Amino acid sequence: MVLTNLYENSLFLKIITYLILVGFSYHLLAGSKKLLSDAFGIGETLESGRFLSWLVFGLTFIIAIFFLIQVF
Repeated sequence: MVLTNLYENSLFLKIITYLILVGFSYHLLAGSKKLLSDAFGIGETLESGRFLSWLVFGLTFIIAIFFLIQVF
């Protein structure tokens, strides 16, 4: 009860939570890209690697907007 009220009233805690969620999401997506490259050879050429990198950034941006709506 007290922690919930503290979280609802603290902008600092919301920002920290948001940054942790976005950082974890990027790390998860970039790690998946790396595992695909190591295990299956996907993204080893310059063109496919560039495409997958933009895909990771794009998905991270979409997830960041979703988390922004949920946290704030």
